[in-house]
Amino acid sequence: DDKDGFAVSLMPGEAEKQRSFLKTYGLCVIKVLTDDECTRTIEAFEDDVNAQQNPSTATDQLDLSDSRTWETRNFPGGARGAKFLMPALTLCRAAFQNRVNDAVYTSFVNIYGHEDLVCSLDCFGFQRGTENISTEMGSSRPDWRWKLPIHWHVNPWEHEVKNDGREPVYMGLITLTDQTHSTGGHVTVPGSSAHLSTWAATNPNCPTRAGQAKQPRNTIYVPKDCVMKNYEQKLMLRRGCLLVWDKRQAHGTFENKGPDVRLQQFVRYIPSDSWFQKLDAQSPKEVYERFDQIRQNVKLSSKKEESEKEARELA
Repeated sequence: DDKDGFAVSLMPGEAEKQRSFLKTYGLCVIKVLTDDECTRTIEAFEDDVNAQQNPSTATDQLDLSDSRTWETRNFPGGARGAKFLMPALTLCRAAFQNRVNDAVYTSFVNIYGHEDLVCSLDCFGFQRGTENISTEMGSSRPDWRWKLPIHWHVNPWEHEVKNDGREPVYMGLITLTDQTHSTGGHVTVPGSSAHLSTWAATNPNCPTRAGQAKQPRNTIYVPKDCVMKNYEQKLMLRRGCLLVWDKRQAHGTFENKGPDVRLQQFVRYIPSDSWFQKLDAQSPKEVYERFDQIRQNVKLSSKKEESEKEARELA
């Protein structure tokens, strides 16, 4: 941590340090966006949300500085999007500019050690302030708090065999606002990625494994009574930082208990090989195929705006 308690951030060109942090801690933080770029993206986020609002339910245009507009009905994800309040992916120009930002791309090339990569087409993450705010239900909204218990995006018991010696994959997000103990943010178990196989071998009869065998999921939660939970660490991150973590790392989020919003854009690069893209629902290959299905099934409206909105919702 730096003197203010925020995670130390590296520069895009510090390849050796980035790889060293990932090997040791399972994650690294890299400064990639300027304050102006963050502000531009936040403005684009507001425009994107307001353009996608459901006119039959929304009552106000979203304004990140006005908590009176943060009611769930004003977000395109609505109740089904309670996790992030946004649809599965964002198509706004600023989001694409961040995906191909040279600092972001350079960082992932450094981490993977090659350029044969593709970028995910992912979503924004938005968490509302929940205390000392003004809403129709009062100044405290505990119903808006949301946290994600630590979990993996790989199956601990099958990953090593299925991966078959292939290179590791990394997740990522860009912070568009400061993430503090008040706003909530990322939770990690430092270095846990290096011990995934060992943990799986020592927990062969875990109930989580039985549940996964019965109903496979992309997210596998660390058991509630696991000693790993004693090593969770909450990260404070400055705006404009790219957080990259190993897909094998146990991670989660902690809830917003303050007045300010938390906003991030999920961005990751993965190897371009179809094997990797098939495993990632937000990879270009998977998204393109999904949109192709939408194109074939959506009855195009006479109004272009309505057609695009319908396609977004289905995506």
